[in-house]
Amino acid sequence: FIKRFKNDLHECVQYIQEPKQLKESVAALYKKYVPNGVKKQELDVDIQREYNRQRDYLEKSVESLKRKLLKDSDVHRQDNKRILQENVALIREINGLRHKIDFLKRERQQQRINVSKLKGSGNKSMNASGSMALDANTSNQMDHNRARIDELQRQIEEQRSLRESYMAQQSRMTPHSEESLGLEEEGA
Repeated sequence: FIKRFKNDLHECVQYIQEPKQLKESVAALYKKYVPNGVKKQELDVDIQREYNRQRDYLEKSVESLKRKLLKDSDVHRQDNKRILQENVALIREINGLRHKIDFLKRERQQQRINVSKLKGSGNKSMNASGSMALDANTSNQMDHNRARIDELQRQIEEQRSLRESYMAQQSRMTPHSEESLGLEEEGA
């Protein structure tokens, strides 16, 4: 069959310089080897079926990715909110400790003034032992407060570092979500 077709095609090529005869020869070749025509409807059905299958697959993929994006965005939003709340609590605690330190400093200063007044009045022996106990107690309290402030500042730095790494990670995942987070922070 192929050999016959090859021979017939070779005969058609001989008319390459004569368009009318070439056209007639190709038409005869077509009639001889394609007597019933191409089954166009079968091709169309197969093509349509494959197209529908691919479209369904792509639609399912898009829906799955949308759900995953919404879930991830919600998780990131909750994490960001939790970190911000922890930061606010730590800042409040630091401010409270600063006020307490200021109060203790003023109290210590007042105690020193009182001690100096008492020393001036002649009760040196009693006041010296009493002021030393007060100074030691106040000093211990201040040392404790300083240690607590240092610990809270370390925690704040740790929270900032976590937040910065989280924001960097989120900006790599979804560039537009960083803008929305910036708006949430301004509102908070």
